[in-house]
Amino acid sequence: MERFGNIPVNLYSGGIDVSVPVYSTEVPGTGENFNISLAYNSSGFIPAKQSNYVGQDWFLSYGGAITRTIKNLPDDVKHYENTNGLFDGGGYLVGARAAAGLGLTNQKIFDVQYPRAKLSNGSLQDYFPYLSPTQQIGYFYELEPDKFNFNFMGISGYFYIGIDLKPVAVSNDPNLKIDITGISTQNDPNAGCKPASSEIIITDGKGNKYYFGGDSDNLEISYDLGILGETPLQTPAYNMKIMSWYLTKIEYMNGRNVIIENKKYGPEWTNFCHGNYFPPQDYNSTSSTGLKQSFFDLNFYTSGKREIRPDLSPSNYYNGPQNNFNGAMSMNLVKKVFPQKITVDNVATIIFNYTEFPAYTSYVDNHGTPYAYGYKSLRLSSVSVNNNQNKEIKSISLSYNRVKDYFFLSSVVDSDKKYSFDYYKTSNLPEHNTFGIDFWGYWNGKPENNQLIPNYVYNNSLGTSDIVGDQRNPNSELCDVGLLKKIEYPTGGYSSFYYEPHIYSKTIWRDINSNFLQYLRNQTGNAGGARIKKNT
Repeated sequence: MERFGNIPVNLYSGGIDVSVPVYSTEVPGTGENFNISLAYNSSGFIPAKQSNYVGQDWFLSYGGAITRTIKNLPDDVKHYENTNGLFDGGGYLVGARAAAGLGLTNQKIFDVQYPRAKLSNGSLQDYFPYLSPTQQIGYFYELEPDKFNFNFMGISGYFYIGIDLKPVAVSNDPNLKIDITGISTQNDPNAGCKPASSEIIITDGKGNKYYFGGDSDNLEISYDLGILGETPLQTPAYNMKIMSWYLTKIEYMNGRNVIIENKKYGPEWTNFCHGNYFPPQDYNSTSSTGLKQSFFDLNFYTSGKREIRPDLSPSNYYNGPQNNFNGAMSMNLVKKVFPQKITVDNVATIIFNYTEFPAYTSYVDNHGTPYAYGYKSLRLSSVSVNNNQNKEIKSISLSYNRVKDYFFLSSVVDSDKKYSFDYYKTSNLPEHNTFGIDFWGYWNGKPENNQLIPNYVYNNSLGTSDIVGDQRNPNSELCDVGLLKKIEYPTGGYSSFYYEPHIYSKTIWRDINSNFLQYLRNQTGNAGGARIKKNT
């Protein structure tokens, strides 16, 4: 007996907890289950958000990952001399390791006797008298540790690295042991765009051991390519950042294991991440240039480098911004991770198969992006489960509806069981890099060339400003665009979903009456995104 249609709701965020089971099995003798399922995020339609390999707003839940929030510089980055002969320093972890090597105490470090900032003038000996001349070269590191968030096999939480190189963790398992010795120092000047192997090992309170990352195929990597159309003055340094370490192996206390193998990128790690003023093209084996597009998301973001000025007037009021502020487009690449094969010891082998889709080209010159650059992409097409005699015992197929470069999961067929999905208002979606977005990044239906800085009035006498333009206001009529409308279950029944905008009744404000200190002001309005109103 199976029950369908009982959809939980997250009362904190207003999101629906939709899950489609793919496969589940017990790991013999451990009392633990290994589960694979499809899950859905109903927060709203963000044009810049790329479709996952299982469709827009869907994600495949399996294994787990460690994802970090970078504070200032990445912890594991070592900076080398740049073309001007200056040293830019390095990240917190590399600095902590250097401090340990120099024998620095916590007291010295937090008394600012620690190489933590670039010095363009003066003798380093004047600032750090405990360093010998040979130690003064290149030891400038920052003091803010990154936050490492983890969620795997029912264990969740976060950790940061202490100055003594010991991880400090907050988790629902209070007895975790975290091994960070495998986090390699990154940005060897000769390494190109491929990071050095980086691994984190976590042991839970039961003694089970979990391995994350390692080879680059198991790492999600971000590359900042600079401003579109602007030739870099020099090769951009240190633009490679590891963002996530994916679970690759579980070793249980009884000797059983689960092995997760990810799709191989191959040896074609060219210098695609350096010196670009247009996005890298698809890999060319003849010239050994470019990248394998289907492994990457290509993102464009508005850069804040352009000057914002108000229009001058003879009164004390100034209207802004001057002319239309459209900014510049920054380019970013994200190398993704794709599960290829999962082996549950002496139980089953799960194989993931993908279909490559051609790049999308809009032939619209959007904000300096010729023909709205798109990349080839991979979508999960089927999952096959074989038992320990290598006989197929389960087969799942996935289908998609493509609108421009958005992929909507349309059906999942599990042997003789079929799930079908329908979505709201997918017939007229904007370009990924549209400027028609609200303050939260959700689509508000404004024209593609909408100015991102809304009109405002500045009162020079009072030192106050008011936003009078509606360019970035949310559009409640579009809060459900692209969101899941209906699920039809294998039994023939269905669930329907109805959404409404988020609302607020107060805003944080400051003005002359509060001496420009923040206070809560009574003001109602709609916020970006959507929350569930009801489901039937």
